[in-house]
Amino acid sequence: MKSSYSLPLIIACALHLILGVVLVMSVEFKSESKPQPVGTVIDAVVVNETAVQQQVDKIKKQQADKRRKEAERLAKANEELERVKKLAEQERQKQLAEQKKAEQLEQDRAQKEQERVAAELAAKQAAEVAKQQEIERQNAIAEAKKAEAIKQQKLAEQKAAEDAAKEAERARLAKEAERQKAEQEAIAAKEQQRLAEEAAKKAEAEKKKQIEEAEKARKRAEKEAAERKERELEAQRQAELEALMAAEFAAEQSAQLSAQQLSEKGKYQALIKSKVERNWRIGSGFEGKHCVLNIRLAQDGLVLNTQSVEGDPAVCRSAVAAVRQANTLPVPSDPAVFAEFKDFNLRLEP
Repeated sequence: MKSSYSLPLIIACALHLILGVVLVMSVEFKSESKPQPVGTVIDAVVVNETAVQQQVDKIKKQQADKRRKEAERLAKANEELERVKKLAEQERQKQLAEQKKAEQLEQDRAQKEQERVAAELAAKQAAEVAKQQEIERQNAIAEAKKAEAIKQQKLAEQKAAEDAAKEAERARLAKEAERQKAEQEAIAAKEQQRLAEEAAKKAEAEKKKQIEEAEKARKRAEKEAAERKERELEAQRQAELEALMAAEFAAEQSAQLSAQQLSEKGKYQALIKSKVERNWRIGSGFEGKHCVLNIRLAQDGLVLNTQSVEGDPAVCRSAVAAVRQANTLPVPSDPAVFAEFKDFNLRLEP
């Protein structure tokens, strides 16, 4: 640690020395550059102005050279000073780094030393604990052996006493068993009676509960039935009212349509009968006789089937032939009116 501070100290001294030299030389330069006081010239002489001017120029040049050299010297001195300062700073930083490194190494060494001492202490303590545990184990073994010997002795004494008391104990146990058996039987009988009573009470309570639930269910069912009946009656009344209103409306509509439909129906009945009669060959002897035919028509009036329903057979045969001869019959375009002619009866009289 002592040698780490010697180099910075030397550098600092050198810096101060250089600075002192620069200051002294600066003072000397200033002293030399001062103009010399001119004394009073007593004797007047003739002076050559050219020589004087040359002398003055020489002096000025010498002074300028001296100032330039001094400036160069000061610049070099400053450069040297800066260089020395830089070296000193570098050395200081290096010394600080080395000092920090040394301190860190010292701390690491101290830490390792502490860890080593702690490890040795822990090992020593562990050894002491192990030694103490071994002593305690040996003592426990000795105590266990001693206790086992005492136990064996007591067991032997107990066995002797037990052997002597076995018969008496056997008799006592037999008597106790009989007493316990009788007691258990009494307890069982009492428990059986209690269970029977509880079962009876439970059955009674269950019966009562069922009766109550049945009564509640009956009342609920009666109430629901009454409500349902009331709803049904109300629905029936509403339906009847709606049906009545619908019937009245339908009657009004039907009254309006029926006249038109009846008119259309009569019109096409006459047209159909007219076409059949145009194709009907009426024979002699047909006067005063009639025939009723059943006719089925397609949507376009095509005769699908015709047959006699009642009347004179000869007249009916002739009428059926006339329908088949016609082939198609006039039909209305209104579906409601045509429905009357899909399957209808036609009465013919010669």
